[in-house]
Amino acid sequence: MVNKIVDCICEALFEEFGDTYEIYAEPVEQGLQEPCFSVSVQQSTILPQPGNITQVTADCLVQYYPSKEEVCLDCQEVLVRLYDCLGLMQMGTGFARAIHFQGEISDDGVLEVHFSVSKRYRLEAETTLMQQAQSEIVTDGGVTQASYSSDLQNQNTQVQTNEQEKEDI
Repeated sequence: MVNKIVDCICEALFEEFGDTYEIYAEPVEQGLQEPCFSVSVQQSTILPQPGNITQVTADCLVQYYPSKEEVCLDCQEVLVRLYDCLGLMQMGTGFARAIHFQGEISDDGVLEVHFSVSKRYRLEAETTLMQQAQSEIVTDGGVTQASYSSDLQNQNTQVQTNEQEKEDI
């Protein structure tokens, strides 16, 4: 799920900035083609919740490496665009939202934007159908035993009921 969050961020950046900006989802030591973005997850939390629901929270960092001209002005413009495109992102069939959005320009002229993305999803549990079920029902007149069997391949259903009378003492 954390990888899906990174993919979601990269897709949102590509939709906003196009292919004129390189987007790196892995650390790059040398050879960055500026202007470019680097996307990473600093910390992630997985929290199970009732009802087969899991919440994943990822603390993310997007770094923007501007071209060498007018660094401060360029970073401020990109920060506003990042806020717009990461505010609500398409993720699968749903949406993800960046929260706690904070940006700063480092001493070496790189825009660092920190934010969190939280996504809840439901775990799909495997359902196993019973082949046979049996129950006892006690009534005033006696004990009724009912058994139910199902042939799942043929979709035939049979119900058998046996009734035993209560003995008088």
